[in-house]
Amino acid sequence: MDHTTPMTNTGELLLSVFFFLALCGAWLFWRLRRERRRASDRRAQLLGTLEIAREQFSTFNLRLISDTPGTSGLSAILLDVDERTLHLEVTDYMDEAWKGLPVDAFFRVDGEDGPVFYVFRSVFLDISPDFGKARAIIALPETLRVEKKRHFIRVRPQEDAVRVIGVWTLPEGLPLPRSTEEIGPPLTHATPGMADKPVQVEDISASGLALRFPVREAEALRGVDRGAHLLCLVVYVLDCAQDKTTAFWCTGDVVNVRYSSGPPPARILGVEFTNWAVLEQGGSEIHWSHSSPSRGVRPILQWVERMDKKRARRT
Repeated sequence: MDHTTPMTNTGELLLSVFFFLALCGAWLFWRLRRERRRASDRRAQLLGTLEIAREQFSTFNLRLISDTPGTSGLSAILLDVDERTLHLEVTDYMDEAWKGLPVDAFFRVDGEDGPVFYVFRSVFLDISPDFGKARAIIALPETLRVEKKRHFIRVRPQEDAVRVIGVWTLPEGLPLPRSTEEIGPPLTHATPGMADKPVQVEDISASGLALRFPVREAEALRGVDRGAHLLCLVVYVLDCAQDKTTAFWCTGDVVNVRYSSGPPPARILGVEFTNWAVLEQGGSEIHWSHSSPSRGVRPILQWVERMDKKRARRT
């Protein structure tokens, strides 16, 4: 009886299993290398995009994922980026207690085919509070998501660029004023020459503005909270060299309220534009236009972009 056949069959079976395992191992090794290469390419692209944003002095709009008062609507520029962190200079007051809070960041990069808008989620790792120029370190995100919705640049105007501010409450249901003659005394206002202005433009974008009120104005603002409707006048200078002013009227909804410890301590109302008008020189009639969330307010967009370019040149 021939005993070589079973041994031969067993050997062939073991050899087949060996080759099958070898092929599986090679396939897994190839797939692992491909995934690592893709991850490396994604990381290089992410770092490259952030580096371009840093070189273009792009504004990073930060929205904290928190119910804590004063933790929304921050504006920053990217100072440095490394393999693990982003170093930011924030133009708003920050609190060290915000360490560990998650944050959504929005920024744009200008390319040959136009601007591309990005958003990512991160977390604050370290905060060095300082009024006017706080420093913050956030974790490097794993991915960047391209946004279809436009997130407008926000800037803080120079004090001499804003000449007059007026703020009125706007009762719901009443028609918008068609003339300045229909508008009564404001809740509060600021004009040139005031030593301690009761209201200032904290920052502004094509979709809204933030108004800063010292805490001493609490009585004048009683009842003005999130959800309130406001009428505002901002007389600004598009070009300080030409000293030509623009009288910008707007209505808006208060979408957030935050607090700043100062100095001086202040209450800041975030207002989203709903309607706007530019008053003709020497005129009194107000011709309202509706504010588009996607396009923003054209004259403010032009003003903000001009201020942002000037800031980039100074930096």
